[in-house]
Amino acid sequence: MKNKDLISNSDLFDQYLINFQEDIKKIVGKFKKSFHALSNEEVYSECNLHLLKNKEKIINSFPKNFEFTENEFKK
Repeated sequence: MKNKDLISNSDLFDQYLINFQEDIKKIVGKFKKSFHALSNEEVYSECNLHLLKNKEKIINSFPKNFEFTENEFKK
């Protein structure tokens, strides 16, 4: 049994989100307009909050026996 088998999808999601922070910054930097009312940090925070609030829904969108990987998280 692999160590990954012992880790829940929720824990994996949290770890993948941590690893995804630089990507979030790049995405926000690419698409956020200069006249946007929120600062970059506020937009990062809103992105993270949205992902965390919808974590269960996102995880449950995958088939039951599906391996939840970082590549799948990034999609």
